[in-house]
Amino acid sequence: MPSNLILKKFVDRLPIPPVLRASRRPSGRGLEIRADVVRTRLHAELPETEIWGWEGSCPGPTIEVERDQALEIDWVNSLGDRKGAPAALPYDVVRVPQRPEPGLPFNGDRTEAVSPGG
Repeated sequence: MPSNLILKKFVDRLPIPPVLRASRRPSGRGLEIRADVVRTRLHAELPETEIWGWEGSCPGPTIEVERDQALEIDWVNSLGDRKGAPAALPYDVVRVPQRPEPGLPFNGDRTEAVSPGG
């Protein structure tokens, strides 16, 4: 069924996500990135709405690291109901094994790395 909603094209600027610079963090400290509710306007002709975003923005932040810099990221679920109970995320977060030494090709089992809990 076709929609009667017609929005003007190209009226909104492309959203530029914030940048998180891992190289400016103290050595050994990882990043904590929160999934939370973000109020945004998806198009100039639409009202504000609530969506899920990362670190208060949608799209979420760009993570900038130096070449061969290891970085641990804690993905935190800050979504939830008004009583503080966390919401179930609709996707799995996976762990990808680290390369044995910087600069060497990854020879790990990619199947394990991309499977839930891998």
